[in-house]
Amino acid sequence: METEGGTVTYQGDPEPDPVRISECALDPAEGGVCSKKSKVVDLGLRYVGGECSDSSNGQGSKFKCEGSTGGQSPIDVIYTGKDASKIIVSPSDGIELGDVFHVIATGRKELHAETKLEAADGGAYVNIHTSCSQPLGVGDRFGPFEVVSFVGKDGVLHASGSEVKYTYIVTNPNATSIDNVSIVDDQIGVIVSGLSLEPGESAAYEAFQMISEDTTNVAFATADSGGGFCAEAVASATVTVVAPPPPPEPPRGSGLCADKESKPATVFFEYTGEGCDASTNLQEGKFVCSGDPDGATPISVVFEGKDASKTVVTPSSGIAIGSVFSIARQDGRKLRAETKFQIRQGGETLQSLNVHTSCSKPLAVGDKFGGVTLTNFILE
Repeated sequence: METEGGTVTYQGDPEPDPVRISECALDPAEGGVCSKKSKVVDLGLRYVGGECSDSSNGQGSKFKCEGSTGGQSPIDVIYTGKDASKIIVSPSDGIELGDVFHVIATGRKELHAETKLEAADGGAYVNIHTSCSQPLGVGDRFGPFEVVSFVGKDGVLHASGSEVKYTYIVTNPNATSIDNVSIVDDQIGVIVSGLSLEPGESAAYEAFQMISEDTTNVAFATADSGGGFCAEAVASATVTVVAPPPPPEPPRGSGLCADKESKPATVFFEYTGEGCDASTNLQEGKFVCSGDPDGATPISVVFEGKDASKTVVTPSSGIAIGSVFSIARQDGRKLRAETKFQIRQGGETLQSLNVHTSCSKPLAVGDKFGGVTLTNFILE
């Protein structure tokens, strides 16, 4: 792009057209609440400001909060809990309202039960319970911070979206230096300002954004050229969120499992959103149900039974009424006699279910268990 004071190029559209950030597709991350077995190794928090009274979470007396950051921006965040040399905050300074930072166990297998943070030069103190013996879910609010993601020891990312890294490159191809270079992203904000570049010099910057829907970012680069004129360039990037593929159609079985010698390794359920009173099955005394999703959609399903580290729900989130999900042992072995799972939305448990899967009690295609209906099963 030529301007009166010289030429400024920016990585992106409309011209020139070098390699640039452009369209990419993301698989949405898992949503939900952490379990005692998964623990937390990386906790992602968004700085939203505010008071302790703005908190909204299920941790009761385990969560502690003092002081306030108000709307102060930027702030620094310091980890003040146990093993401070083994747990880092990244980034720890220059955190603006809306920015995401991470508390990460680098020298430990997991975060401590208490993750203590100091914000805004002692203006606020927050103690978040991170052992998962108390609820910790995406969307929970802890004083000036909101949970946007967490990674368990199993390596699974749970998030309100997926974190996208944007790279911005600005180059000065002129024979003279340029000053007051700035890059502003219309979704993220100021990336850099007040930069000077010598002839032929380039500078690269990164920024991160949580994406949960199709999003287009437009970045503007401006600079003062040697002749006193203002040069400009514009680039855009689109991120598309791709829904996970549906589970494969399972082979049809006999439709009835009532033989103690043959046990399911995989069960398939259709989500109906109904209450416990909608149940119709022959597992009297073995099937347990509490709560009512009341047609909530979309929901997530979290397995809560034995062998949680060896059992997978597919898909585990974004489940609408009429959608089918599966619960299976990853090693292909039979499920436990009790298959316990929860229907959740936004970190809240709407319904808890315990389906008997040893076949000592009949398990039949079409059986209704609260908010789900059995559509098929595969034997070990």
